[in-house]
Formats: sequence, structure tokens, C-alpha cells
Amino acid sequence: MSFRSLRSLNSFCLTCFILKINQTLKFLYSMQEYKKPLEESNPPILGSNKISTLFHRLPEILHCHTLFRLALSECARTWDTEEKIGDVFVANFSKAVVLDIYSDFINNFSQSLEVAKQESKRKSALADFLKVLFFCSCVCCITVNRIGMI
Repeated sequence: MSFRSLRSLNSFCLTCFILKINQTLKFLYSMQEYKKPLEESNPPILGSNKISTLFHRLPEILHCHTLFRLALSECARTWDTEEKIGDVFVANFSKAVVLDIYSDFINNFSQSLEVAKQESKRKSALADFLKVLFFCSCVCCITVNRIGMI
């Protein structure tokens, strides 16, 4: 493989990666939007503690991914001259606060799934809500798969 084709391949991979990050951000934003109706429903579909469990650290994760996307965009802008991406990962994901956010999210994940399972069995409104959320995320993944981006 020539140096020129390797550079083109690297540039293409970076573009695909940025598109995947954008897809993740869209999903996170939609999750944030789904949280609002749960919080505002009357009568309540879920109590505030269970909503907090389901969406644990979501705003912070959204913020981390937004900053990461901005840094990647800058990296893409200077790709032709610098061709480096590792610094972006280190700068964005090695901070103690970011590690704490993701650790909290991961440590809460099993509990979040359990709340979703149990409450969706008890409340059809939550089951319907989760079906819509799952359908939206699947449509997004299928679309990206069909155009060959993941």
C-alpha cells in the first residue's frame, strides 16, 4: 500500500469515526429528551429516584462526548498536516473527573437495567416508552450499517 493511499485510508477512518461520534451524540441528546417526559408525566410513570437511576450521569456523559467531538473536529481540520489523534483521546478521557463519570455510569448500569426491566413489567407506559427508545436507536444503527459506516 502506498503512502498516499494509506493517508487517504486514515483520513477516511477518521471521518467514519467522527460520524460515529456524531451518531452517539444524537442518541445521547435523544435520551436527554426522553427523560423530560418521564419527569413531567402526570400521573408519574416513574418516581424521581428511578428516573435518576435510569439516566444516571447522562448530562455529564453528553458533555464529555460534546467536548470530545469538538476536539476531534479540530483534529480533522488539521489532519492533512498533523495526522495525529491519540492526543485527543488522552486529553479528553484521562482526566479524573471523566473517569469518575464513566465509572459511576458503568457501576450503575446493572441497576439501571434492572429498574427498566422491573418497572416496564409493572407499568405499560414505561414499556411503551422503552420500545420507542429502542426502535429509534435501532433505526439509527440500521441506517448507518446500510451505508457502511460501522
